[in-house]
Amino acid sequence: MALYSLKSARAGAALFLLHPTNALTSVILIPLLVLLLRVILRRQWAAVGGYLLLAVVLATLQSDDPRFAWILAALEGGLVLFVLIRFGLLACFSMSLFQQSIAWSSPVADFPAWYAQPFVMELLAAGILAVYGFVISTAGRPIFREPILPE
Repeated sequence: MALYSLKSARAGAALFLLHPTNALTSVILIPLLVLLLRVILRRQWAAVGGYLLLAVVLATLQSDDPRFAWILAALEGGLVLFVLIRFGLLACFSMSLFQQSIAWSSPVADFPAWYAQPFVMELLAAGILAVYGFVISTAGRPIFREPILPE
């Protein structure tokens, strides 16, 4: 599927336009699942833990190498929940859109090659959309309440 975008410009554009629907679907399902777990388990921390456990189990069962799959699934699930809770749905959508754009595109090691331009353009477009979504979702608020380094 990663080489499909190299078939033609139309195929690359179609694949790039498919990313927002996949990202929106996954981003909408995560808060619904956490809400369902919150209703069942009656605690926010238990719902978050239940979601992470479910994500880890599903990723481990689907993986060819389960030794590393559970670590990556826990990190990805934790990052998604952190962004969703801290910054909101739009930032989580932007993050998911960027992640899916990178995962579905064909990686390039030789940038002067003829097939590098679609990857670079898709990476650039996904990066711009991700930064724009993050800036809009923060609405001018500082990311950290206190400075990281003392003055």
